[in-house]
Amino acid sequence: MMILTDPSGVILKTEGDPATLEAAQDVRLVNGANWDELVCGTNAIGTALSLKEPVQVHATEHFCAGIKPWSCSAVVVRDPAYGEILGVVDVSGLSSRFHRNWLALAMMTAGRIEADLAVRQMESRWRLAEAGLQSLSRAASSAVMLFDRQGRLVKAEGVTSHSRASLGGCGDWSAGHRIEAFDSDSGHGDAALPDWLRPEWVQPVMRGGQRLGTVLVLPDSLRREPARRIVDTRATTFTVGQTNTTLGPIIGRSAALRQALEKAKQLADLDVPVLLQGETGVGKEMFARAIHEGRQRTTGPFVALNCGGLPRDILASELFGYVDGAFTGAKRSGMIGKIEAARGGTLFLDEIGEMPLELQPYLLRVLEGGELYPLGASQPRNVQFKLIAATNRDLRAEVVAGRFRQDLFYRVTVTTLRIPALRERKESRRRSSRHSSGMHGRETCAKCDTWSKAW
Repeated sequence: MMILTDPSGVILKTEGDPATLEAAQDVRLVNGANWDELVCGTNAIGTALSLKEPVQVHATEHFCAGIKPWSCSAVVVRDPAYGEILGVVDVSGLSSRFHRNWLALAMMTAGRIEADLAVRQMESRWRLAEAGLQSLSRAASSAVMLFDRQGRLVKAEGVTSHSRASLGGCGDWSAGHRIEAFDSDSGHGDAALPDWLRPEWVQPVMRGGQRLGTVLVLPDSLRREPARRIVDTRATTFTVGQTNTTLGPIIGRSAALRQALEKAKQLADLDVPVLLQGETGVGKEMFARAIHEGRQRTTGPFVALNCGGLPRDILASELFGYVDGAFTGAKRSGMIGKIEAARGGTLFLDEIGEMPLELQPYLLRVLEGGELYPLGASQPRNVQFKLIAATNRDLRAEVVAGRFRQDLFYRVTVTTLRIPALRERKESRRRSSRHSSGMHGRETCAKCDTWSKAW
C-alpha cells in the first residue's frame, strides 16, 4: 500500500490492494492517524520526518509491537522552491511480502510529486510576472513586489533600501519573506493587512476563481533616493525612427510597433527570461539587442545562437562548451560555450522551438540552478545571465505534441513580447525603404520612395 501524510505525520490518503488495506486498519495505518516519532516511536514515516531523509524500517526495527510484522519505506516530499517539507510518501506492506524496491518506488513517487509541484509553481510565477508587468504599465511606479499564494516574496524589482525603511517594521525583504495576509490558505484575507501596508497597493492575481498570488505596487513617494528603474528611460535605445550608435534603428510609427517597443522598455531591467514571438523577418534579434542595450545593470556581452541552424552535437558544444578531451576531435584547450560567454550579459537563443528535445533538460538545469557543466567537466561553473529566446512557432502546441518540455516552456515564457508582422506596420515598410535608400544616393532614394508608395 502507498501512504501520503502531511508534514506532521498525519495520514491523508492511503491506496493499495483491499487485503493490505484491511490489515492496515488493525495497526492504525488509516486516514487521520498520527505516525510522528513522538507518538509511535521508530517507524518509517516518523523517522523520515525526523531525519529528513529516505528511511526503510523492517519488521522488528519498529518500536510498536503491533507494527512489527510490517516493513515500511518512506521519503519526505519537499517544496521545490523553498525546500520546506510538505509531507511524506510511504510504501508499506507485510514483511512476508517485502520487496527491496519499495524504497525506490517511494523515492520515485516523491520525485514525481515534486516535479509536478515545480511545473505548477513555474506556471503560477509566470502568471504573476505577467500581472506585475501589467501593473507597472498602468501605475505611475517602478517598484513592484510579487508574492505567491502562500504569501512568500517571489521577486522584488525597483525596491530600494530607502523604500524598505519607509515601510517600517516589516522585517527582511529577501526571497521567501512572508506576509501572512497574502496567504490564500490562511483565511485572513486582505482585511488583515498590517498597518504599514495600504489596500490600494495590493492587487490579487486570480485565475479560474483561485488566487495565484499577489502583486504589491509601491508608490514612487517611498523612493526619495535615486534608484534603478525597471522601465528604462534612455530613449536612444528604443526611440522609433532614430539611429543608435550601438544598435541599428527600429523604424516605424505604427501603434502595434510602439506598443511592442514600450513593453521592451519595461523588460530591459527585469531579471526574468523573455520570449520574443513573431514571424520570420520581423526583427527579433534587433529587439533582443535593444533590450540588452537598455539594461542599466548589465556588464556582460550580448551573445546570440540560432538553435535551428546546427546539428544536435554541434549545438550542444556551441551552447555548453567542452573541456580538453571531452570527445574525439575536441580542441586541446577546450571551448567556452555561448552560455558561459554570456556571463553577466544576455544570451539570445533564436528559434528555441527547434532545440532538440534531448538537449532541453540541460538548458533547464542551467536556468534553474545557475550552474553550467561543460561537456566532459566534473565541476560546475557559475553563470548568471539574462535569457532572451525567440521563436516563430506556437510553443504551447509544441508542448502538446511532445516536441518541447513543459517545464522548460514555463521557464522561458515568464514574460513574452509579440513583435508585429511587417504587414501590420505599413508605415515601417515605407520608412525602412527611405532609410535604406538614404545610404545609396539621392537617385536611388527617389526610386525606392516611388517603389515604397506602391505598397
